[in-house]
Amino acid sequence: MPRGKRLFYGENAELNMGQLDIRAIVFILVMLAWCRNTKTKQKPFAGYEKVSVDRLLHVDDIRIRDPFVLSDTLTGNYYMYAQMDNRLNGRGDSSKPKGVEVYRSKDLKSWTAPKTVLLLPEDFWGRNMVWAPEVHGYRGKYYLFVTITSHDELDHLKTPKGKSDWPKFYKRGTQIFVSDTPEGPFTWFDNKPHTPADWMALDGTLWEEDKVPYMVFCHEWVEIVDGTMDYVQLKKDLSKTVGAPKLMFRASEADWTGERERHVTDGCYLYRTKTGSLWMNLSSAIDASTSSTVLSTVTQRPSQTSFHMCPIQLLPTRRSPRAIRVGMPWAR
Repeated sequence: MPRGKRLFYGENAELNMGQLDIRAIVFILVMLAWCRNTKTKQKPFAGYEKVSVDRLLHVDDIRIRDPFVLSDTLTGNYYMYAQMDNRLNGRGDSSKPKGVEVYRSKDLKSWTAPKTVLLLPEDFWGRNMVWAPEVHGYRGKYYLFVTITSHDELDHLKTPKGKSDWPKFYKRGTQIFVSDTPEGPFTWFDNKPHTPADWMALDGTLWEEDKVPYMVFCHEWVEIVDGTMDYVQLKKDLSKTVGAPKLMFRASEADWTGERERHVTDGCYLYRTKTGSLWMNLSSAIDASTSSTVLSTVTQRPSQTSFHMCPIQLLPTRRSPRAIRVGMPWAR
């Protein structure tokens, strides 16, 4: 029952047994027995919407995988978004709530307790895993981009020959949700991803070029072996895509990736520098023997396929000896 709700309708409501006849008593007993043997359908995962903490959390108290921080000039707050599995350890467990939470701060050091901004219902298309939420303020609304994975698999995909340990082809895609405030609640336009339903796609992000909104996203290496970066135009309210996705580049096109059987594109994000150059940060992977290189040229716009990619920081990872954060620069 929601906190603060009463079990009765009056300030001084009482049950006066002297005013009840035998029929009323029998009726009450029958109803109690019926209720005891009937499972009542409740709102899924009620009680997870707020975490009771009587103090601000220090940044050292918080562990988040794939965090995203929105600096909101309208409220003067920082909002840090995270999937709920960070706290609940429910990865792949549909019995636990699936969604997104937000922490709020004024200084990036002290944060409020997490508040639920998105809670996926039990009949949602994907409830296996929720990854990499990010929020963008756009044309008076706030849009939440989330990668969602289903327990269902894509039957048309086949495991590469000789690869018995290949990951499963789960239905996976990026979906966009909308809210009037950065603290939600965020609602969906439709019960399906914005990326193609027959693709394994992830990590979609928002970019506007010449007043036209686009989603830039990753086509999963698990499906196509050589992962790609793609983009697709969005309607002005971001409710649907316009046309088919277009290829930007393949992970293997960077010479520093080495002779790998799997080429990864992951975690893209675009921004423009003060000098007018447009950069994309993304994650990939390299062999342990590969060293980082230095940017030498700046060439193109994101709507074109020619590019120059260079690694800028090495990070440890469980998947390979070294993962890499790379810069993807373009200029008009």
